[in-house]
Amino acid sequence: MTGIANNQLRKICRYRQIAVAEYLDTLSELSARLDSLKSFAALYESHNVKSSRDILPNADAGVGLYILPAHE
Repeated sequence: MTGIANNQLRKICRYRQIAVAEYLDTLSELSARLDSLKSFAALYESHNVKSSRDILPNADAGVGLYILPAHE
């Protein structure tokens, strides 16, 4: 192989490695989102929640950070 062809082959391999890494990163992010969704679904089911509004603080609640109860 000539130096130019070898250099192009290296570029192609590098681009493919980057594409695979980005693909795996995306799959990892989607998996984490699905895990979160699964946790919310389990929380809703265990508390017989019909709507997300059922677990939000009341309109007259003070400003602050609210933590949802852990699913058991």
